[in-house]
Amino acid sequence: MRHLLALLPLFAAACLDPKETGIACTDVGCTDGFYVSFERAAWNAGTWTFDVTVDDAAVTCQATIPLGSGAADGCTDDLVMIELSGSELPVEEQSIPGMLIGVTDATTIRIAVSLDGTQVALQDFTPEYVTSQPNGPDCEPTCVYDGVTMAL
Repeated sequence: MRHLLALLPLFAAACLDPKETGIACTDVGCTDGFYVSFERAAWNAGTWTFDVTVDDAAVTCQATIPLGSGAADGCTDDLVMIELSGSELPVEEQSIPGMLIGVTDATTIRIAVSLDGTQVALQDFTPEYVTSQPNGPDCEPTCVYDGVTMAL
């Protein structure tokens, strides 16, 4: 316990204004938006379609497994970005781990997920955005975000 108490002044100093203490800010980054992590045991080969409605704006994203085999992969608007993983791995190890919806003021988000035209999941979300300064209260960046997990 004494070892932890000895470190307390260091942690307290890290939270003060770096201009006054001479302590530099760290470079931890963060991203604004609504992040959806997809939970799935295995990603079947085929064309995955993600129909996303953010308040009244509709965006469709598509990804084909094996990754890189779909000419139309991507999203219809930069508002949404899908995350692809494992393009150099065997097809059974490839995945679509999540998506980032680049808004910080949406009140409702609906995501419908289909594989080869058959819907496998539909879920509505009500974002509860939080503000974060990962490098301390007087250090940049300041980010607004929320994150959820969606089982497919």
